[in-house]
Amino acid sequence: MQMLEKVEQYCSTLLKGISISKLPFHNIQHTESVISNVATICRSVSMSKDEMEPILLAAWFHDTGFIDSYKGHETRSCEIARNFLKKEGYKTQRLSIVISCIMATRLPQSPNNLEQGILCDADLFHLGCTDYFYWQTLLRKEWEVAMDKAFGDKEWYELNLEFLSSHKFQTPYGLNALNVIKRNNKKRLIHLIESSKTK
Repeated sequence: MQMLEKVEQYCSTLLKGISISKLPFHNIQHTESVISNVATICRSVSMSKDEMEPILLAAWFHDTGFIDSYKGHETRSCEIARNFLKKEGYKTQRLSIVISCIMATRLPQSPNNLEQGILCDADLFHLGCTDYFYWQTLLRKEWEVAMDKAFGDKEWYELNLEFLSSHKFQTPYGLNALNVIKRNNKKRLIHLIESSKTK
């Protein structure tokens, strides 16, 4: 069995143990989306399957830390990835790529190279998609359940607008393909904020 298949089986089992009612956003569905997004971005820069592998492994592991902790889950995700991949004899040099990619997704994102930038853009891909507001609804529910943070509509829209305004895509795909819809999502948020003021 190839390493990617082993990791997919292992991480799928871990992530399926997370209740969707507990984490409506950060669950197996989000991870599967990130995997698909990584593949899309990697193809856009003509990466080989071998070059893609550590980024895909990082994508599978990047949210596994949520099984134990919400805050600082990236550190726990790295521990889970390191323990599994070392046991499987994964090369140290490639393991370091996996770990650095996972840590780069910590907010505010801080990628230092293309591999890290790819995972960062794949993780926040939805910011530049038409289903952005669907994912944000799930995140809002998750923060209420996991962090006991409830927001009024206007407060939530303003928080999201601030995040979108400060966020920057890292890859050519993000800058070219995703930024257009991201700008539209910002405009809609501004409209929602203005509308909420008149209520």
